Amino acid sequence: MKLFIRLKTTHFFCIFALLLASCSPKATQLLDFGQFTIKVPKHWQQVKVNGIDSYVGRIKINDQEAAGFDLGAYSNRLNDKDQLYEYLTIDNKKAKIVRPMISGKGTTGVYIDSIGYSNIGRVRFQLSGRNLTTANEELLIKACKTLKFNNKKAD
Repeated sequence: MKLFIRLKTTHFFCIFALLLASCSPKATQLLDFGQFTIKVPKHWQQVKVNGIDSYVGRIKINDQEAAGFDLGAYSNRLNDKDQLYEYLTIDNKKAKIVRPMISGKGTTGVYIDSIGYSNIGRVRFQLSGRNLTTANEELLIKACKTLKFNNKKAD
């Protein structure tokens, strides 16, 4: 009887481990926006947007949620009230990660004050989403930490 229970328990843990592995959020893709790349969950989609004075675009997270970016001289510095800030280095650049104090109510994203210079001056970058679910807040922050900028001049 003890052998049967031990085998049954071992079998259960093997099945559980396989289920965890198949549901793992490790399925990612690399989105290439030309000026930068970012590693995001497999189901997120790149969306092209036309900008006037900077390079802008969106990442569709799902039917209700998206994150937008602005690469240019006038990018939003993400200085809203009621946010938590974390300062770190992403791709050898000083970055500010922001998230709402109350999950689901506010801005989640990254701001980088300088990724280089162009003919119009300093080039800034911000990528953010608003009122994201707790899970998507975490996924967006994780994705922001994978940003890689190319060495070409940005306009």
